[in-house]
Amino acid sequence: MWLFTEQDVELLATRIDEVADPNIRGAARSHVARRRGLFELAVAAAPDPSDLSVEAGWWHYHRGLAETLMERYDASLVSLNAAKARWRSHDALEFLLFGALGYVLVQLGRLAEAEDALTPLLEGTATDQADAHVSLGFVARARGDVEGTLVHARAARDLGSQLRPAVRSYPLQNAAEMFRDVGDTDAARSTAIQALRLDVNHRTKAHLHFVLGAALLEAGELDEAVIQLDLADVPASGARLRSIALVFAGFAHELAGRPTEAQRVHDRTRALLPPGPSRAAFLLDALSPAPTDLDGALAFARAHLDVGLLGAVAVAQGRAPGEAELRCGFETRLAVRLATTRGRRVTLPSG
Repeated sequence: MWLFTEQDVELLATRIDEVADPNIRGAARSHVARRRGLFELAVAAAPDPSDLSVEAGWWHYHRGLAETLMERYDASLVSLNAAKARWRSHDALEFLLFGALGYVLVQLGRLAEAEDALTPLLEGTATDQADAHVSLGFVARARGDVEGTLVHARAARDLGSQLRPAVRSYPLQNAAEMFRDVGDTDAARSTAIQALRLDVNHRTKAHLHFVLGAALLEAGELDEAVIQLDLADVPASGARLRSIALVFAGFAHELAGRPTEAQRVHDRTRALLPPGPSRAAFLLDALSPAPTDLDGALAFARAHLDVGLLGAVAVAQGRAPGEAELRCGFETRLAVRLATTRGRRVTLPSG
């Protein structure tokens, strides 16, 4: 795990090309890109396209990671496939690639291909297996498969609990999120609390408070939910997570009968939203009493296989959400609850 101060990052940025080891050099570029958003730095000194060496494969791999961080998933897939073509055997390095490929393919909605990419990880180390179960759980969730999601969430939690502390938080954090999405609030809460006891970085801690807060919101423990969601409202969490935590906190205040406080939090959320379309902006609009851009939210949800937002849009449009959206979408269930509280009749799937 890279644990550098901002000064260290700036120094690293000026010295990357002096690093002889291509693996370390690529990892350093990826790290600096993550911290500074400098995609150009992450992809500097490109190898010749005819270079089929393993070293060139590492460069394409780290370029793919940088593109993933920038949410350029189509470009990332090209880079990761280029890396795959340059690795000649199934070893620990290629397991990294399988995980990255699986994640990108999920983001692109190519779920069957994602499963194919992720399955070899189940033959790797315990860390590889835990990471695979995380990604495969998100594949199952995107399909509306509650039981499949729970199987992978439990496996990620159980394997993650056995890992060394430095890597334990990732599977636990994501298992907690999957438990929350399918409505297992007890498992979400206990798993998030287990991970919070670890010595994790500020960003991970904020994400865990966010997951715990959302689980408490679903469980109806509104005051405690607001406390946890407020703990996710810190600069270390990043604008995207921070804004979604505020969205949920605002609606928790509404459900608790505090409309003035809800409006204050919503105004703060709007001030924090990044420019352009974002999940937080569409969620805030779709869950509000008078949404203004449901077409945009629907297009975004379909493009990102976001079952929770899909269901929230359906509720806002007066349609019945799909069974998968209701069972695998925390945001769908929140939309139903808000609409009912506001006195609207909500149509639910038959059966």
